[in-house]
Amino acid sequence: MRAGGLPVFRDRWAERLEFPLSWLSGRHLDFAAWRARARGEVMRCLLAAPAPVGFAPALLVEEDRGSYVARKLAVNLSADSRVLAYLLVPKGQGPFPAVLLLHDHGARFDIGKEKVVRPWAVPPERLRSAEEWVERLYGGRFIGDELARRGYVCLATDALNWGDRGGAGPRLETRIWDVPHVFSVEMQEAAFDWLDQQLSHPPIVPDGARPLTSPGAGA
Repeated sequence: MRAGGLPVFRDRWAERLEFPLSWLSGRHLDFAAWRARARGEVMRCLLAAPAPVGFAPALLVEEDRGSYVARKLAVNLSADSRVLAYLLVPKGQGPFPAVLLLHDHGARFDIGKEKVVRPWAVPPERLRSAEEWVERLYGGRFIGDELARRGYVCLATDALNWGDRGGAGPRLETRIWDVPHVFSVEMQEAAFDWLDQQLSHPPIVPDGARPLTSPGAGA
C-alpha cells in the first residue's frame, strides 16, 4: 500500500484510463449525439431502468431575491420518488445558461440542497445549519445564489438520505451503499432531462410570470 491507503498500482491503472465517452476526450463533435450516447450508457449500467413518469412540477412557494427569483418545487424523479427542489431563475429576457447543482457529502445529512441554495420557509435550525456549513466551507456564499446573480438558472435537490430525502445519517447511508447506485444517477438523469425540457419551453426563460406546467413524460 502507498501513502493514503491506496494500492501501489493505482497510478499505473490511472494512466491506462481513457474515458472515451467524456466530452473532454475530443472524440465527439456533435453534442446532441454525444449526450444521447452517454446517457444511454449510463442507463445500460443501471441494469434496471427507472420507471418513466411525468415530472409534474408543482410550485410550492417562491421568493423575490432582487435580480432573480427562488422557487421551491415538488418534482417527480421517477415513478417511485417525488422530491422537493430549489430552482433559481434570473429576471429578464432569456434564454439563460443552466446549472445542475450537486451538493457535497460532508457527513452532514440534515441539509442537502440547502448547502448550495440559501433556504427559506424552513425551520430556524435548518437555516442555521445551512448558514454555518456555507460559512465554514464555502466562504459564506451559497453557490447557487452566486450563480443566479450572474444570470444562471440553477436547480438543486437532495441526494437520497440528505435533507428532505431522509437525513438519517451514516447508518442508513451504509445500507444504501449496498444497493446499486440507481438513486443518485436517477436523480441526476431526471434533473438533466427536466432542465433540458424547461430550457426549450418559455416557462424558465422570462422573469417568472408564466406558471409551471408538466413538461410531459421523462425518465
